[in-house]
Amino acid sequence: MATVVLSSGGFGRRWWRPRGCLPTWRRRFRDGLRQDAEGSEFIAEVKKRRYDLEPVSWEEMQSLAKEVTSQPPDVVERVKRILEN
Repeated sequence: MATVVLSSGGFGRRWWRPRGCLPTWRRRFRDGLRQDAEGSEFIAEVKKRRYDLEPVSWEEMQSLAKEVTSQPPDVVERVKRILEN
């Protein structure tokens, strides 16, 4: 239940791609984003603006998304009740 409640902050900003995107394009897109996030210019700009930077791989995000969305119905209902109050 804690994973469901606390995971929302971990997802950060979403990146979308067109439907039907070829697997090779997806891989290039993911690799490009990772390289940008690891680049010295990008990191310098983040530090200059005093932003937090905690890059997470798409594999980690996919794993977290599967864990959150595969919760049993009783957990989902308990989380809903908690968030409503």
